[in-house]
Amino acid sequence: MDTEERLDYIERLEKMRDSKVLVYFSYTPLDDGILIPLYQQLKAIGKTRKIDLFLQSYGGAVDTPFKVVMLIREFCDEFAVIVPLPLNRQLQWLYSELMK
Repeated sequence: MDTEERLDYIERLEKMRDSKVLVYFSYTPLDDGILIPLYQQLKAIGKTRKIDLFLQSYGGAVDTPFKVVMLIREFCDEFAVIVPLPLNRQLQWLYSELMK
């Protein structure tokens, strides 16, 4: 998927959920290194009614998610996290079995 297609999906999600969508996608553990870039992104967006965080992460530091949530809540009235369901082979098999 190219950048233009990703941006289109994000825009469609924003319209569907009537929100600003932030995406955190990483193959490395979540740590406090995210806080400064996240703050810069939030500052660029400014105060808004609703923010959704699309989160794809493989875990990380225990206290970092609390800091992330508290930071995002400073910039919005409503906050939600969207966690995509990974469609690995086991889940695809289960889904196909359930749909029979």
